[in-house]
Amino acid sequence: MSIQLYKLSFPSGMHLDAGSYGYETSEVMIHSDTLFSALCCCANLLGGDAWVNKLLSDLVISSAFPYAGERLFFPKPLHLAQPAFSAGKYSEQKAYRKVRFFEKSLLEAALQEKLDIASSFDGDHVKNGCWFSQDAEEIYKTIEHPRVVIDRITNQTTIFHFQEVHFASGCGLFFIADCGADTQLETILNASLGLLGDEGIGSDGTVGKGLFDFTIDKSFKGFPAFSGNRYYLLSLYHPTADEVALILPANSNYDIITRRGWSSAWGGMDLRRQSLRMFVEGSVVEYSALTSPTGDNIAIMPDLPHVMRYGKALTLKINPS
Repeated sequence: MSIQLYKLSFPSGMHLDAGSYGYETSEVMIHSDTLFSALCCCANLLGGDAWVNKLLSDLVISSAFPYAGERLFFPKPLHLAQPAFSAGKYSEQKAYRKVRFFEKSLLEAALQEKLDIASSFDGDHVKNGCWFSQDAEEIYKTIEHPRVVIDRITNQTTIFHFQEVHFASGCGLFFIADCGADTQLETILNASLGLLGDEGIGSDGTVGKGLFDFTIDKSFKGFPAFSGNRYYLLSLYHPTADEVALILPANSNYDIITRRGWSSAWGGMDLRRQSLRMFVEGSVVEYSALTSPTGDNIAIMPDLPHVMRYGKALTLKINPS
């Protein structure tokens, strides 16, 4: 796998739908299907159908997770969701439940079964749901702004709250892209990402929210080679029919998320997309026989077959339990 790591910095903050019905809560990461759809919209503006089809057929990306300087954080592996803490460590166990992300060095040790979480975990090393190997620091803060909406008929006002995520200096989100050795695909990705940074991702792009700058981290060398038959997900994942038949549920640790929303694609503006259930990031899935899970992209609007939901898997093979 030929991979590149992209770091996104958000100078004016962002708001991303957290799956609720209001604006009071913002997500602090970008799911892979959201990021991919935004890239496809920008690719369509720059290169038309040819660019979009290239992304659909060849690009594999992760979701976007937090970083702090050179520290990278990845989703908590779900097979490590409930380690066996000893009696008397209730406060540490409670703090561990709030962890959403592992620092890369901790993740590597955990996936190789070289990390005894119950004895090494320290709640003082957790900040913003991220477990630091040492010296925890603030990555982001959330701010709620009161807003007013005015009824156009009655002129009555209603107050609601809008949450924004603001990252500390040197912090932001990163994602991993697998372009293989395809330089054309990499060019399309970089151009689309540049336009997306100027357009913004999430809500309130017209006032600067969700706008970002990006850099490519040339120092990222990937992960050690693992040898097991289980796979740790760095993206949302919609398995193909053949892959579903090979999954061993009893040996897997996973959670399911329902993805839904409204289309912003040309020709489908303001139309509701069909909901789709997918494996979440951090899931650990074992297969009876499989070289590597791939997943697929699903058409989610029958009348508009070009509107797709990205469901390909970016994974790490990990050691068997």
